Amino acid sequence: GLLTLGAALTGIGVGRRQQELKPLTYLSVAGISAAWYELVIYQMLQAEGGALADAFTVLAGVAVAIAFIYRGLAWFWQLRTDEPLWSLSVAEIKATAHLHWVIGSILMVIAGAMATNTTESEPHLTGIAITLCLLLSTYALGQGRHNPVRHAASLWVYIGVIEMVATYFYARLIWTELNALDEWLAILACGLAYVMYELPWESLGWQKTPWQRSSLWLPTLAVLATATAISDASLIIVAGFYAWIAQRGANIRWTYISVAFIDWVIMKQFSALQLNDLLWYITPFGLSVLYIAQFDPALKQPEEKQMRHYLRIIGSGFIGGAALFLHYDTGFIPAILGIIAIFAGLSLRIRAFLYVGTATFLITAFYQLVVLIFRYSFVKWVLGLISGIIFIGMAANFETRREQITSALHNSRAELTDWE
Repeated sequence: GLLTLGAALTGIGVGRRQQELKPLTYLSVAGISAAWYELVIYQMLQAEGGALADAFTVLAGVAVAIAFIYRGLAWFWQLRTDEPLWSLSVAEIKATAHLHWVIGSILMVIAGAMATNTTESEPHLTGIAITLCLLLSTYALGQGRHNPVRHAASLWVYIGVIEMVATYFYARLIWTELNALDEWLAILACGLAYVMYELPWESLGWQKTPWQRSSLWLPTLAVLATATAISDASLIIVAGFYAWIAQRGANIRWTYISVAFIDWVIMKQFSALQLNDLLWYITPFGLSVLYIAQFDPALKQPEEKQMRHYLRIIGSGFIGGAALFLHYDTGFIPAILGIIAIFAGLSLRIRAFLYVGTATFLITAFYQLVVLIFRYSFVKWVLGLISGIIFIGMAANFETRREQITSALHNSRAELTDWE
């Protein structure tokens, strides 16, 4: 390692004298990093035992240290002069620092995978590993500050936030005591997301867009990561957070996430009350579809009237169809839901509710009539006689009032087309 370091320093001294020897400078810079790795690996080889995850953690520490040294050197040299250092520009020194940051990140991913592998030896440098992860995240976030390239600045912030979140979940896997926070982790995530969304990032040197966008998915990620242990209060607060985002950004579509989490809470309550009827769990889904059909900004356009109609049929049809399929034996529930849908359609002047309600009620009535006929044969003759009398009366009435009935049908059809 010392021989490699000496050769690399000699190469830098020679390469900086002539521009044509710049490839030698690149090779010498790589040699300096290789020399440090050789020295560290040699020391590790002298030790006995230890976990392989700790070895990768130490190597990642070397990469992180080199990255910060080169980045600090680039910052210091940029403040001092515009001249190149060792025939290397400030941008090239920064690129070298970024490369070691990438190497450190990769080594920490490998170390984390080995640390969480139950077949490997238990690591002892977990505290150092968490610290290195935080340093890697801090490095990335720092590159997004005062960065003149907007795309690169946003990308660095996204990467830094991702590494910060990954660090927490890595610590959660290593330190099982953190599992006690699972029930309320989503609430903490909402608090952090609120701060990330509201802080004056531009006055602090960052662009606000990547921070705000990162804050939007943070509570959802916390919910998904703790789905088995999350509390109802956490789900409600997350739903409230996205409702606030919808109001803050004047975009009602964010409330769709709120609706999903409210549905989750409702279904958890149904399960706690031991309501095993599947209709209880289908109804919130159908109502959510109706919510989208009613409030989606794009669907409010006049040309989207047919799409609104289809979504309302789907939402109400889920509920009516589930009632028909699950409660066909008695018919009370689908009949009641059908009547409710009919009255909702008539009062709100919405065709979809009227169609679904009528279909649900008629199918229920027809099925119950068939069951009644098969169970009681005498009823068949009575119903047949009554039906015949009714149809004869209807036919006679139609012949005498043909024009009135036809006009009424045309008027009703024209009026129905004006409904939602």
